[in-house]
Amino acid sequence: LSYFPQRIESFDISNISGSENVAGIVVFENGKPARSAYRRFIIKSVDGANDFASMHEAVFRRYKRILNESGQLPELIFIDGGKGQLSAAAAAMRDLDLEQIMLVGLVKPAKRHKEISHLLIRGREDRPIPFDRNSLAFRLILQIREETHKTAIEFHRKRREKRDFTSELSEIPGVGEKRK
Repeated sequence: LSYFPQRIESFDISNISGSENVAGIVVFENGKPARSAYRRFIIKSVDGANDFASMHEAVFRRYKRILNESGQLPELIFIDGGKGQLSAAAAAMRDLDLEQIMLVGLVKPAKRHKEISHLLIRGREDRPIPFDRNSLAFRLILQIREETHKTAIEFHRKRREKRDFTSELSEIPGVGEKRK
């Protein structure tokens, strides 16, 4: 980039075989986490494990709301995933006429989910950008990616625990907490 993006947002999807499908969104302002701006979405329109459709829904809902409320748009958006997730996010941005915002896919090497192998920039997916692992930019991107992943995973775990600790007895009329 020819400039330092003041506001960066990052998206990650979390589910287990489509169960408790959620998205985590983190915001960094001037290179620092803005935790009060983090958001977590329950994916509502997607059944099963469809990361592409889930990413489209999360990106669309996030920026539709920001547009409706005249909120602050980011200058750069990271999408945790490869070409498919990046294309889904780009389609959501196109639906909202927000194609001017730069979208970047963070691609992980196979079976090594804690690393980033390269970046994919929307419109230049055929020319992946490798990383200089010693650069400050790489460390910032890695921090943003880890924070996004942590936010999505924590929300997914919370939803799963809530689901797992509910009882079918709760749905029987007349059965209260003590009897259950």
